[in-house]
Amino acid sequence: MISTELKSVISDLLIHKKKLAVVAIAGIIMALCKGYLPLFIQQMVSYSNSTEKLFSIAWIGLAVAFVMTSSRYLHIYTMNVISENVSQSLREKLQRKFIHLDLKFHNKYISGSGGLLSRTFNDVKVIHDGLRLFADLFSAPLTFIFLIGMLCYYDWKLTCYIFILVPVLLLILGRIKPAGVSFIQGG
Repeated sequence: MISTELKSVISDLLIHKKKLAVVAIAGIIMALCKGYLPLFIQQMVSYSNSTEKLFSIAWIGLAVAFVMTSSRYLHIYTMNVISENVSQSLREKLQRKFIHLDLKFHNKYISGSGGLLSRTFNDVKVIHDGLRLFADLFSAPLTFIFLIGMLCYYDWKLTCYIFILVPVLLLILGRIKPAGVSFIQGG
């Protein structure tokens, strides 16, 4: 079940559907560019003995870098604008609600009226920061998928070893960590 507070935030987010689409598309473009970088670096290494060939593909690298940084900027900037708008809407709703509360509530509130203002600004700030991180939901998983795809493309056996060894190492490190913490605290 989704809480009423989360429903309120989601409804405020859905007002910005077009901007969220821009955030998603920019994140996808950014992830694609990051996924292409290993292929481009491989081309550069293979052309390293010929400066003519190296210069002939240099414009591709510049274009990819420009597209990647432009989409990153658009991605982050647009999500910041959305989170500012949603935060402002939440602050306005809270202020309207506080104004219409009974005076007895304001007198009995433990931290006084300053506490209400503090909650208004600090709680909304937490939501604002969370919304800014929401943008990473579009780009981070795709970047991971594209880079794993590149890893499989270059060496599928190494990729299989990594997928087998990483969980085993995490289990070992998870068991070592508590022993190390207790040793440090005890001695």
